[in-house]
Amino acid sequence: MGAILPPNSPGIPRWGLPPWTIDFHSEQQGLPEEVDFAVVGGGFTGLTAAAWLRHSEPSKRVALFECSRIGAGSSGHTGGMALSETAAGSLPGLGDVLAGFSGILRELAVQCDLTLPGALEVGRQGVMPDSPITWNDSGALGVTREVPGGTIDPGKMLSGLAQAASKRGAVIFENAPAEHLSLEEFPVLTIHGTPVRARSALLATNAESLELSGLAGRAQPKLTMAVATEPLSTEQIASLGLAQRKPFYTVDLPYLWGRVFHENRLIFGSGLVHLNDWRELLTLDVAEGRAAELLADLERRVRHSHPALRTVGLSHRWGGPILIADNWEPVFRRHAEHRNVIVLGAYSGHGVALSVYLGAWAAEAMLGKRDLPQWAVLHWTHSPLRSAEGRQRRRAGPGSGYERADPRGYEDEVNFQAVAQGSPPGKGREPDRLAPCCIASSVRCARRHDFYDADAALAAQYGLSLSARWPSVYRSWWRIQAIVNGKESSSRPFGT
Repeated sequence: MGAILPPNSPGIPRWGLPPWTIDFHSEQQGLPEEVDFAVVGGGFTGLTAAAWLRHSEPSKRVALFECSRIGAGSSGHTGGMALSETAAGSLPGLGDVLAGFSGILRELAVQCDLTLPGALEVGRQGVMPDSPITWNDSGALGVTREVPGGTIDPGKMLSGLAQAASKRGAVIFENAPAEHLSLEEFPVLTIHGTPVRARSALLATNAESLELSGLAGRAQPKLTMAVATEPLSTEQIASLGLAQRKPFYTVDLPYLWGRVFHENRLIFGSGLVHLNDWRELLTLDVAEGRAAELLADLERRVRHSHPALRTVGLSHRWGGPILIADNWEPVFRRHAEHRNVIVLGAYSGHGVALSVYLGAWAAEAMLGKRDLPQWAVLHWTHSPLRSAEGRQRRRAGPGSGYERADPRGYEDEVNFQAVAQGSPPGKGREPDRLAPCCIASSVRCARRHDFYDADAALAAQYGLSLSARWPSVYRSWWRIQAIVNGKESSSRPFGT
């Protein structure tokens, strides 16, 4: 046995409090010296993987390490919208996310108020004649179409997954940060100064600990904002067009998403706080600075969207981290330097159903029962960072001349130089065959400009005015060209 961990201690809710609770507390116990499978991260992904590992192979030793409390990160601060596919749409070999998600919860006996009535895409153009929603938010807002989707109670799902993992024999350690990962013959995690050896490991830390997962400089952490109203009457819910309790998100800008929660509360979300480093999340307070401004703007939009909301009280205000990687595709790959370590995350705000679905998939991959999905293999095999030169660049670190902050994750020198000089990335190559560098990030690397300012300056060249609410997918060279030419007007839902 190793070191004895201290008792759990409550943290200060810097990101605010969402309207649900997590009913799980791990027991104090000694750290193991060795396990078969180690999982880092106590959110939807990590908890599902730990539970599924023991569900599939009850004899295997499984330990989960969470740096704070279960659900302290993205999963505990989501909006609870379960959507199909990924933020990038359907990907090769992905399968039916919602069916898989529902089946996993059923198999693990997780009760989380899952309902899948469908989800509403709403917009300011192409509104259906019989749209149940008639709001005003930078123009008349109505339903454009219905897609598969639904909602869950995030607190209940986290509690249920943690209890499922624990009851099946997975050992959960809270307040147990993974301080270091040694990639020897087998991965070795350092927890509170104590080495823990594993046959295989899953890194599911999403927007945090990006150096550990190898995603520092390759994916962009953000904080997205949300508010919850006081309970509304059934008549008010009906007047808003939400009597069927279907979640919604806009397909144009400014972006807005929402859902009906317990006691007829409404949850609304929008806005992104841009971060230069994931460590800013450790001290970010939603009552201050840019986060507070975005919450105030969101509250104003909610109150002006419909007469039923004009005087409604807000009971909760909070923010939650998300991670956006290349092409808005989730990262699901083996660690570049160790085949027995899998990295999973960067759901770009689509993580509620996807994290559970892919968490179980990751468990099966760790057991050798399933291959990684096709898109993950294709994407990471062809990334320049998979090369020896790419790894050398990443190891060199800040100040080495190889420093990067490209959210697209490609350290392609031709692209980098072209974008830094104001030219389109990958000139002469098809944009859909090459993940373009985000121009703002590249300009920041070369000239140390601010992320948003560089975006705005570029857009201004084409007569565009970028709102702070615009998601970063719009702020790439190819997307700006499409918008300028009137060929693209839709947004991917995020922060859900």
